[in-house]
Amino acid sequence: MDAFRDRIATIAKMGSEEYGLTVGIHAHAAGFMDFEPELDRLLNEVDESTPEDLF
Repeated sequence: MDAFRDRIATIAKMGSEEYGLTVGIHAHAAGFMDFEPELDRLLNEVDESTPEDLF
């Protein structure tokens, strides 16, 4: 999960800072994160330097 979390954080920062995009993520059936608790875990583990509003 650490590598996945770090990739998500890097992509979110890149999208926001370099391209001015609004970045979002949500749990999706048949995806890597199927349910809301998995999304909550990701948000709880994201480095504090990554604003959660990027997700």
